[in-house]
Amino acid sequence: MRPFKTAAAAALIALTAVAGLLSGVSVPVDAAIEGVRARGSLLASDTFSSSASRSAFNTVLAPNPTDIGFAQSMIAHHNQALYLAMLVQNHPNPYIRNLSQTVRQKQGHETGLMLGWLNAWGAAPMTLDNMAWVNQTTRELSAEDVLFISRCAANPAQMPGQASASEIEKLKKAQPDEQARLFLQYMKRHHEAALEMAAFASRHASLSFVRSFSLSVIKEQGREIASMSHVLATAQNLK
Repeated sequence: MRPFKTAAAAALIALTAVAGLLSGVSVPVDAAIEGVRARGSLLASDTFSSSASRSAFNTVLAPNPTDIGFAQSMIAHHNQALYLAMLVQNHPNPYIRNLSQTVRQKQGHETGLMLGWLNAWGAAPMTLDNMAWVNQTTRELSAEDVLFISRCAANPAQMPGQASASEIEKLKKAQPDEQARLFLQYMKRHHEAALEMAAFASRHASLSFVRSFSLSVIKEQGREIASMSHVLATAQNLK
């Protein structure tokens, strides 16, 4: 049991270090990852990086494809959300500024946690086949699962809910009132796609803390969807 205790302690240190570094981040996650590497973080050092301690850690906390794929996909998903939020962080409307700050703080912190998990599992932080993992579950599928898998299978490299390059350019160039509306529309769509991914993970992940995390995503982003929907439906002026 001693190797696992050592690995678990190192895992906790690694998770805390990354979460603290990325909490409130307002730049794309790839830049944040480079910052972690440049600072010589604990993620690449000491006992936790050894193959023996990784093996001991994974023996007790063995992830399945859903655990790994969900974390990788959600990091990529959060990456764009952080970027969209950064684009409107100085918007004149206080609701937009506050929402931007909330997204950057929450999703920056969550990205740090997921990077820590993936490092603990010896998995890459991202993958090119963003949604291929949904078709690798061995658990019983519901009708909702089958529909979600079929949509993802149509283009496994495409991340659901992501804004296109042309939409991002439109957001950058828009005047304040239009920019506010576009941001809310894009982020609402973004959140809705995240809820589908999180719901799938809550049913198919093997690790209880991944399932708990996915449920927290559903709860928190669900509240934000309701708030954004209300503002879009009632606001007369978002300058």
